[in-house]
Amino acid sequence: MKILALLTLTVLASACVVGESKQVEDKGVGDQRIDSRRPSDGAGDVTRDGPASSDSTLDASHESNRDVSRERPSGGDLGADTTRDQGPGVDLPAADTSVDLPLTTATVAVPTTSTASSATGGYSTLFGTSARTYQVALAASALGALSSGARIVALAFRQTSWFGAGAAPASTITCGSFDIQLSSSNNAPGSLSTTFSDNIGADVVTARSGALSIAAASMPGGATHPTPNAFGADIAFSAPYTYNGGALLITIRHSGCSQQILLDSGSPACSACQGQVGTSYTATTSSGNNPAMITRLRYAP
Repeated sequence: MKILALLTLTVLASACVVGESKQVEDKGVGDQRIDSRRPSDGAGDVTRDGPASSDSTLDASHESNRDVSRERPSGGDLGADTTRDQGPGVDLPAADTSVDLPLTTATVAVPTTSTASSATGGYSTLFGTSARTYQVALAASALGALSSGARIVALAFRQTSWFGAGAAPASTITCGSFDIQLSSSNNAPGSLSTTFSDNIGADVVTARSGALSIAAASMPGGATHPTPNAFGADIAFSAPYTYNGGALLITIRHSGCSQQILLDSGSPACSACQGQVGTSYTATTSSGNNPAMITRLRYAP
């Protein structure tokens, strides 16, 4: 009996060892099966060979991310595109457009009938050492392309070429007060009242006032009569004037400047304009006629 029991235990122990060996062998074969199904040239293909339950999730996530990076710009690019598309509306409110963006302007030299050549002589009426009041009426026919609704934002003058002088002034000129008013004219050119205020229309605008500086050499020179010089720098307005058609009236008062510049009045004389002058900054009446200074008007159509 003892011998039989010992034999039985021996057989059972052998069976247990065989079972453990088979489990290890099956596990080893299973690992090898996975490796044998995986292509040897792509570690990235392992995911496709994994269990279906995990592959579907991983593949979907991977493909989704890959499609995003391949088929559409990055988040930074989209942001930049959006800013470019919407920038004007976001960064430049409509109310600020005229301030932040350059104003589209045109220019016209008036009176248009007298700008092709320069006049004989020159006038210091506007840039002289003595105070003056200058007023000129320009008929619509002398205003060229200036049309009703245009906003005049600046004006400029040109040095006479009669003397063949170079650029002026030699050094910066200062005028203590240089006031410019624009309006319609109550009286037609040729029929101006000698009382300045009687000619000024109800739509008058004080376009600028106060001191004025004219930089050295800012008025081009070098031309020889009858070829005119180019215009000097713009005298910008702090308040634009809207032209409403008809005759335009310009009234300028200055208290005297530190130097004089002789300006061009154009040639031939203008039949569609009339100028007159008073001999002080506060003059109320004209002391006589004065040729119309050739003037460049800058305006927003």
